[in-house]
Amino acid sequence: MLILLASSILLFFFFDRIAIYIFAKGNGLNISYKEIERRSTGAFVFKGLSVSEEKSGRGLAADTADIKLGKVTKKLLGGPVRVRFDMHGVRFITQAKAGTGTAAYDSLTGLVAVPFDGKWSYDSISGTVERYPDKLLIKDLLANGKEIRLKISGDIYYNINSVKLDITAYFSEPVLAKLPRELSGPLLNDESDGWKSFSVHLSGDLTTPSVSVTGKLFRLNIREIEEAN
Repeated sequence: MLILLASSILLFFFFDRIAIYIFAKGNGLNISYKEIERRSTGAFVFKGLSVSEEKSGRGLAADTADIKLGKVTKKLLGGPVRVRFDMHGVRFITQAKAGTGTAAYDSLTGLVAVPFDGKWSYDSISGTVERYPDKLLIKDLLANGKEIRLKISGDIYYNINSVKLDITAYFSEPVLAKLPRELSGPLLNDESDGWKSFSVHLSGDLTTPSVSVTGKLFRLNIREIEEAN
């Protein structure tokens, strides 16, 4: 009885950390943070949050993050999980350390890679993802930064190693100055306040998807994006 009581007390005080650990391991993620506060059941506020994939090392780092988990099924390690997030002070994590690499902006591959270069920071990134055993659904991910804005929606299918994603990036004048005119001219659309946008649709194999840009088909190698960073 004393052992059961002690175990219950430990579970009460450390449930948040245990649940996050189980969630991370069940979804192939590395999750670390400096501080955590539980606002309600399934709702957390993190400070110094870092989330990355165990296999690829890609992910996000945020100064603060409000995370809300949807209902978890009895299959805690394999059931569908909905995650709503609102992060501030965000950078993308790549295999290269943030700020140590310089993306090559003179190619289609480099242009697609620009928003994910670890040297850029975003004031906020928000959206919803739904994690299933065979796929990840991304719903209206919005990233707002002083230099770059980003919209992403679509599906990533683990079981058949394929992807269907729509990505729109918005570049400010300082970023546009780094792009060669012969590349940016035909591909970028004019927006307000001197910004320009670039939209792509990724489909097919996860490592080498087809890229549809303004009606044309290109071949993109995701590994080249990582090397560019």
